[in-house]
Amino acid sequence: MKHINFLLLACLLVAAVGVFQVPTPVRAASTITVTTLVDDTTNLNGCSLREAITNANNDAVTFPDCIAGSGTDTIVFTSGLNGPILLTSNLPSLSDTDGLSINGGVNKITINGNNLYSIFDIPAAVTVTLQNLTITNGLGNGGIIYNAGTLNLQSSTLTGGSGTLGGAVYNTTTGTANVTNSTFSLNTALFGGAIFNDIGTVNVTNSTILDNTILGGGTGVVYNNGIMTVKNTIVADGNGAALCAGNAFNAASTNNLADDLTCGPSSTLWTLGQLALGPLQNNGGSTSTFALLPASVAINAGSNSGCPSVDQRGTGRPQGTLCDAGSFEAKISLSVSPTSWTFGSSVVGATSLPKTVTITNTGEANLFIGLITVTGEFSIVNDLCSFTVVAPAATCTFGVVFIPVGTGAKSGIVSIPSNILASPTTIAVSGTGVTGTNLILNPGFEYPYKRPIGWKNPFPPYTLDSIVDRFTGFNSCCSVRLPGKNRLLYVYQGVASAGKIGNRFIISLSSMADNITIVNPGDVYMGQLIFQDSANRPTDIFTFTFTPGTHGWEHLQYLVATTKNNYNFVFRISVKSSTGVAWFDNAVVIRLP
Repeated sequence: MKHINFLLLACLLVAAVGVFQVPTPVRAASTITVTTLVDDTTNLNGCSLREAITNANNDAVTFPDCIAGSGTDTIVFTSGLNGPILLTSNLPSLSDTDGLSINGGVNKITINGNNLYSIFDIPAAVTVTLQNLTITNGLGNGGIIYNAGTLNLQSSTLTGGSGTLGGAVYNTTTGTANVTNSTFSLNTALFGGAIFNDIGTVNVTNSTILDNTILGGGTGVVYNNGIMTVKNTIVADGNGAALCAGNAFNAASTNNLADDLTCGPSSTLWTLGQLALGPLQNNGGSTSTFALLPASVAINAGSNSGCPSVDQRGTGRPQGTLCDAGSFEAKISLSVSPTSWTFGSSVVGATSLPKTVTITNTGEANLFIGLITVTGEFSIVNDLCSFTVVAPAATCTFGVVFIPVGTGAKSGIVSIPSNILASPTTIAVSGTGVTGTNLILNPGFEYPYKRPIGWKNPFPPYTLDSIVDRFTGFNSCCSVRLPGKNRLLYVYQGVASAGKIGNRFIISLSSMADNITIVNPGDVYMGQLIFQDSANRPTDIFTFTFTPGTHGWEHLQYLVATTKNNYNFVFRISVKSSTGVAWFDNAVVIRLP
């Protein structure tokens, strides 16, 4: 008879259970939405930050105002909820071992310790991400954040923290703190006015640490007893105290800017004036930042290696060829108007009237413009932009002319090099070269025989003897001058040139004005091309209407087509104004083939 060894059987059963044991299921992540700024745990008042943290820590509905935590939790804020959360006691430790993220998003959320409480405590072995938050007025070692676990601080502003060690952040021996795109200001401590690293690991990237204070007898706005890597960061204005103390930043640190020599070889020395930072204020995004003013040396002073893709506000990086140092990336952008030019038809060998292009600095940094060029049968003129610095919101102008050397369609590209990332900016230009002869006799009103031949004036005593010398840019001599006499004054020229329906013409005229007014009935300031039949009755009238007031040369050019057969035409220039004087030049009528 066989005897069963019960001890052996029990061992086999235990082993079998171990082999086939069902794994513990992974809990789904939970998003808990804070709906009130009130710091309480009273039911039915909405989900508070304090209640949300507790439910996340416990993975339970400890407070029914908020949903239960589960797995790696994320705490967010309901849309439109903006303002301060004034703490009434210490918040619960962020002890969710599955990991916790608190993200202010686009909301402007300020967590205020009321100068009584340390705000966030992160125990060992816990990973916490704090993002898009303003955290202020905390008290204690790590007045705002005490970190013994893993802290990821992103796009946040820490101000007004105070303590003995680490006015804003105290990183313990077990802690790792990763700080990106964040701002530290107005924090105070005996050691580490902004950050105290106690043998732990701290990595700071593209952050601004400015205007923090050390208490008497202390040192180091940034105090490092552990391993610290700092990149693309501004550390400045320690209010007379050393900016950096303790262990040096490690060898991977680079492209930092400081206004004293204590932060080591990774930091370039500049004055506060050269750093040129604006006040701590809302410059866009959900948190306050120190803007880089247009002339700041921090612009393009960073390294693209390891640079985050956006700044603290969410502005893309880099804007120029390199990332800026600090948490703020100055926008570098421009606009051009117009974005393309069509010159229409121009006579081969002649220079068209200039088309003006305006460049506007639409960014936050100075715009540096290089040599503007154009391809094809075009040329840059009146260039007030090349090799200039254009301040934010300022403009500059340049002109383009079309000089066809042959007939047919022509095109070119204007290239505007600058310090924007997408340089050069380009503008397409086009035109058509045509052959033709100006049908106007003496179009520039030159008068080698005292009066410009071809032009007539029907109203004595005003005669064309009143023409005066004036440099116009179109010829070396003259213009016709019509003063405002509160009666109609005009000159004209008749041309016997018969045409047919559908004939096309390039017509142009230029004028300059000094206090011409169009206020009374019958006031005019214009030129007209009048086609007539054999009985001198108008068949087509094309009008140049100039801008009244005071201005330099205004150039009007049109491509027109006749709608009826005609026998001749009259080119007429007229002024009726109670004040001022106008000059006219460069009358053109060219029949196109």
